[in-house]
Amino acid sequence: MAADLLAPRTIPRDNGIATMTAELDEDSAVRLLSAGDSADRDQACQRAGALAAAIDGTRRPLAALQAQILHIETLAATGRESDARNELAPVATKCAELGLSRLLVDAGLA
Repeated sequence: MAADLLAPRTIPRDNGIATMTAELDEDSAVRLLSAGDSADRDQACQRAGALAAAIDGTRRPLAALQAQILHIETLAATGRESDARNELAPVATKCAELGLSRLLVDAGLA
């Protein structure tokens, strides 16, 4: 099962259920990689960044915020604290605007 999750994937954008399923699988892969060695954490950070960039925050603000938070977590895990702080500020603002500040608390970022 883990090997299937870790395999690179293309996330379909034309089918809501398939898109969400693939995004959740990618989130799981990123979290598995984040628990690995330095090279795995670097790969997790790249994949989290790609996932966050691919989600339309206007159409799907919660999914976008969750992916951005995942990317911030992986930036911190790879020692890129400055980048993580820079990405956190606009995410924190958006969370506050949407009344979703708990997302940051749950991620350990607040």
